[in-house]
Amino acid sequence: MAQNIFSAATRMKAQRRFIWIGSDSWANYDEEAVIGNEEAALGSFTVLPVSEISPEFNEYFRSLTPNTSNNPWLLEFLQYFTNCTDNCDQPGILDILDTDVSTHETLVMDSVYAFAFALDNMRKDLCPNAISGVCDEMKSADGIVLRDYLLKTSFMSPNGRVSFMRNGDVAGRYTIKYLEKNVDENMYRFVKVGKWEEGTNFETIIHEDITWYLQTNRSPQSGNAVPKSICSEPCGHGERINVDIDNSCCWTCIRCYKHEVVTKNGTHCQSCIDEEIKLYAWPNKNSTECLPLKTNDNSWSYAIIAASVVGLVVTIVIICLYTYNHENALIKASSRELSYIMFVGIFLAYFTALLFGVYPSRGVCVMRGLGQPIATSLIYVPLAVKTFRLFRIFKASVKSAKRPKFIRPKSQVILALLITTIPVLWTIIWLFVAPPTVIHDMPYENEPHLQVGCSRNPAASIGIHAWNLVVILVCSILAFLTRQLPENFNETKFITFCAFCSFLVFLAFSTTNITVTELYYKAGYTSLALIVNATMILFCLFFVKLYAIYFVKLEAWNVRKHSGEYQSQETPEKYNLKGPSAEVTMENVHNGGDNADKGHVADDNNGNTRDLN
Repeated sequence: MAQNIFSAATRMKAQRRFIWIGSDSWANYDEEAVIGNEEAALGSFTVLPVSEISPEFNEYFRSLTPNTSNNPWLLEFLQYFTNCTDNCDQPGILDILDTDVSTHETLVMDSVYAFAFALDNMRKDLCPNAISGVCDEMKSADGIVLRDYLLKTSFMSPNGRVSFMRNGDVAGRYTIKYLEKNVDENMYRFVKVGKWEEGTNFETIIHEDITWYLQTNRSPQSGNAVPKSICSEPCGHGERINVDIDNSCCWTCIRCYKHEVVTKNGTHCQSCIDEEIKLYAWPNKNSTECLPLKTNDNSWSYAIIAASVVGLVVTIVIICLYTYNHENALIKASSRELSYIMFVGIFLAYFTALLFGVYPSRGVCVMRGLGQPIATSLIYVPLAVKTFRLFRIFKASVKSAKRPKFIRPKSQVILALLITTIPVLWTIIWLFVAPPTVIHDMPYENEPHLQVGCSRNPAASIGIHAWNLVVILVCSILAFLTRQLPENFNETKFITFCAFCSFLVFLAFSTTNITVTELYYKAGYTSLALIVNATMILFCLFFVKLYAIYFVKLEAWNVRKHSGEYQSQETPEKYNLKGPSAEVTMENVHNGGDNADKGHVADDNNGNTRDLN
């Protein structure tokens, strides 16, 4: 068969295009199997069991002749290998052979010795008292008993240690031969180039200095480099095998996504992320296993916490100073009761911003959802009510001397709190309809960044953003309408500045918060908007008054003392206020409406006195 294959390769001019590998059925014949086709078979490997030469057996075998041996095949053997005809029985006829033709005699010896040792051990165990022969116990033993003794047999032979594995096979040892060409002598011969032996991690050891007889354009590397006898290269880490339909031995390598591992014997890619079961993991270095991801720490959260804490401390200090100067004219002129409500909103804004910097939990998510709309409402609703009160007083004074209704501090506080309940009720309803929960998210599937945040119902968020927009927009409109009111009687210019700046901050941060997808950025923008608005209101409306009280001289206030209080030196005529009642109107604005509550009287346009209450 081997000769026919090599003859076909020679006819097809396929010399040096293949590396042939043959078993011991070909290896036993060595060069004889490739006579006439050496160039086609050049570089072939053969594998045969290790069978060393036994000098004692060779000496015995070479002394045999047809006359001294009963072996019926000896004469045929001699005629084939020595070409003898009539003189085959002469002594020493096998000496003319230059090789050892009896190649596997030691393997046969190993077989005989294996049974001999097994039977001997069996007899020693079953017939311990027998002097010779076998006992009845050994005669009645079946093949299973003998098999067990054979599996336990181990002995040394010329081929090495002989032992058996559990399945009954002999521990293998193989010799690897290689067909090479001696250029100087123009001869072909098989030489031993390697071995394989059981118990050596199944490694095939091939000598590195052999020559690979392949055509240059078919060798992947030049020189004596080992050629690669493969159809496709093994896929690397993070790549899966895509088997060719027409040739199952060949494939292409397709790279998996960064968040996928290679499974099913390298043929499939499986994602480490599963939103349905809340699995967030990332492949290991070799893309063979999904490792759990840890949430990323963000440096901005520490900055948010620090800014919030500073804001809370400053707010407490300003509240204390404001309370200490409770009866001061500048404090009274700023609607003290509404101011304290705004202080609560500012404090809550800083506290809510602080919550956006800490690690989310269910309780933190609930407080975030409640704190943001309540804080915004407690800041801007009282500001709008205060501004609207000033607008009504001076607008009414232009037309008549009658004081407008519901301008007392108590009325203003009730109105502000009632309006504030609107976003509070809205938020509470959505807390029951869609309670906020802690969620995990990977904004980018190809990056191992796991973020944690709070879920928020889109309808609830849109409603709160719309409410905040309306409140800030109303503040901006009222601030614009009251921008020309008497200087130092109210904070209209400061209110206008705060309202417009708050409107711009709202537009900038709200649109960004809605469009951004990352949880960390959402939390960061929301907390930053709360801090910016709270700080702006705190300094522009309250800090300036405390600065004036402690660092500005009384004469610079542009006020005069009247009935134990300081009043503006602005004249009513400058603002087209009518008659003597204008003085009371100016004083009501300055003292936050307190004079009106004390039952002050004023002359009407006809010179008659009446109670303003």
